[in-house]
Amino acid sequence: MKRHSRPYGCTFITCNKTFGSKNDWKRHENSQHFHLETWRCNEEKLEGGVCAKVCYRRQTFQEHLKKDHSITADDAVKNKLEVCRIGRNCQARFWCGFCSKILVLSKKGIHAWTERFDHIDDHFMGRHGQAKQNIRDWVPIDSDKPRGDLAHSLSTSPDYEINEGSSSASSSFCSASESSDAAGKSAHALNPASHQESLKRKRSESSDVNRNIKKPMISYTGATIVYCVCFCNEFPTELY
Repeated sequence: MKRHSRPYGCTFITCNKTFGSKNDWKRHENSQHFHLETWRCNEEKLEGGVCAKVCYRRQTFQEHLKKDHSITADDAVKNKLEVCRIGRNCQARFWCGFCSKILVLSKKGIHAWTERFDHIDDHFMGRHGQAKQNIRDWVPIDSDKPRGDLAHSLSTSPDYEINEGSSSASSSFCSASESSDAAGKSAHALNPASHQESLKRKRSESSDVNRNIKKPMISYTGATIVYCVCFCNEFPTELY
């Protein structure tokens, strides 16, 4: 039954794949994705909510703290660099979108990677005191809203409606073109002589165009010559 419901979902931002087993989910994230060393800002925004700015370089994150949050004291910056850091392939710390915070791992190496999967699996399955959750409840690392809310916001945005409208307009245009072609074919079917005359005229115009194309004059002198022909000029260009 679990495979049919596909309760596991990829936790990476741009991937929406779901899986029926823990092994399939782990295999996918291990082979298709790579966790870079990351810093996620946990400062509160003036308008409310977490900043959630994601930086992939230590210096960039320091500049963000100074510019956007006026954090310049060495001790404060050093503390932020430590608590906001997510290690490469989630070593030392990892982001849990169900807990909406960075968690510290007690193990190292491949065992730390396994510890991360086990923790998220507890959320998917509702084990060890965790409420059972769906991937739509997952808060991406660069957001303070669950995936489900972000998808709903996108589907109800004005841009989405405009795209839908333009798609309909395109369909109407195609339908009009198809109707016009159908009308032309019907007219030819009613007047076969007119259709034959039209075909002769098109063949004649095509022949005139072919006669106007200048063909390069090539002479052989015994040596090997490579010609690069450009119809924009009157004569071909020789490359020796």
